[in-house]
Amino acid sequence: MFSGSLDAATVYGPEVIVSGLMPSLDAFIVASTGLEVTRRFLAVHDAASITDFYSLTGSTSGQHFPLVVDLFEARSCCVSIWRGLEALPRLQKVKGATQPCRAEPGTVRAGFWCDNPVANLLHVSDSDNIAREEFRILEARSVTGDIVAGPHKLVRIAERPLNSGLYQFASAISNHAQGGLPLAQMERDRDAARTAAILINYLLDLSESVSGSLERLIYAFLAGDSEFVRSNLSHLGPISAWQRLMIDSAIHSNPLWMEKISTSPAFLSQRGSRNWSAG
Repeated sequence: MFSGSLDAATVYGPEVIVSGLMPSLDAFIVASTGLEVTRRFLAVHDAASITDFYSLTGSTSGQHFPLVVDLFEARSCCVSIWRGLEALPRLQKVKGATQPCRAEPGTVRAGFWCDNPVANLLHVSDSDNIAREEFRILEARSVTGDIVAGPHKLVRIAERPLNSGLYQFASAISNHAQGGLPLAQMERDRDAARTAAILINYLLDLSESVSGSLERLIYAFLAGDSEFVRSNLSHLGPISAWQRLMIDSAIHSNPLWMEKISTSPAFLSQRGSRNWSAG
């Protein structure tokens, strides 16, 4: 399957499929690396297989890993084999940091509304040897034969920021406030840092007009207070399991976004020097 440095695999997480981002991600990787997809199939993990998969690299100890299991269990992910010289290092370079707020510009995780370390779009193997073991697990979980590869041959569905925990929380809480989400602005610019700033400012604006309980919920969410948020999500009304998962995922990145965004001149000129992340 793998031919030395010529082949490497990526796994697009379920959030890529849900958000309609497969064609755009493919096109981005092709333009950034010059690689081409030679094989593709869908796989569905159970809790044991996704744990085995990430155990190969010792990546199961993070606080957010139970959410990774929830994300992948019983949902389709897309496995792609890319071919080209130095395929693996090229894919590793274009992937971006696990925490999107630390991703270098020009990487996958610095774009596509990516804002948390759970739904961070794609997995790339650490080495050729690990790639072979990962592929063995993935092939055993395949639910399709090989499917047609190539961004121009994929069916396009509307791309929406359903992978963004900030968006999912803002969408749920906007039902209780005046004014709609700045979705048009986000659709024009999918840069992770700029869309995170748009949504954080939107939430802080809402905090000045909603009830005290919702104001506290906004501040707790931005501060990463998982216990308070999970205990008070009922204030948002009915939300789907997917929304809840993305909101839980964002709790593991919001304090980092607040630290990054709240030091920018534009933010300070609008908000002042108050410690917004602590509410």
